[in-house]
Amino acid sequence: QGKKKEEMDKLIEEAERQAWLHIVRMEKEKADKEHAEWLAQERERKATIKRVKEMLELAFDGELADMQEIMKEAKNSGQQKTLSCILYRWHVRLKGATGLHGLQ
Repeated sequence: QGKKKEEMDKLIEEAERQAWLHIVRMEKEKADKEHAEWLAQERERKATIKRVKEMLELAFDGELADMQEIMKEAKNSGQQKTLSCILYRWHVRLKGATGLHGLQ
């Protein structure tokens, strides 16, 4: 009977160890997924910032055709709404700062 108890204890320990490893793997997968999502959002944020900078430079230089090209790129990447909102906020800031209420 002592041998059976010993075998049962070993089986229980192994089951607990396997359960623990499973939990650790699941937590690692979750963390990896969250990190990948964060990296994707960070890449998207940097791309949006880059496009906004380009748009502002082009707007300053009056390069409308190039601005339209960047808006097409933003539309294709799903960032058009974000880019439009940021540009509108800049438009409002500039309008208020310069007193040029006729800016279109």
